[in-house]
Amino acid sequence: MSSKKSKKLEEKAAKDFSGGKATIASGALPFWKQDIQSDNFLIEHKYTESYTKSYSIRKKYFSDITNEAFKLGRLPMMIIEFTGNPEVKVAVIRYEDAVAFDKLLSEEND
Repeated sequence: MSSKKSKKLEEKAAKDFSGGKATIASGALPFWKQDIQSDNFLIEHKYTESYTKSYSIRKKYFSDITNEAFKLGRLPMMIIEFTGNPEVKVAVIRYEDAVAFDKLLSEEND
């Protein structure tokens, strides 16, 4: 997939988040890391072509995203987009953040 198409996918995903913006140079600059910044998250966006059936996440890679997000007062997230038909997007967040969201949603429903 071309970098132009990748940037388009990042911009599309950024619009789904409050205050979401795709970063310039796709997060390649040392002072502006990761692909998407929103009001609440610092997001690394990855994609894989339709012929690929998996995507691996390395512990250190997610740890780096987490450290960078915390510097900016945001939560870390990875979006993995499997392009093709059907298109599938998954969001990867830390376990403790998922537990906190679950508690927050339970409180709102009480």
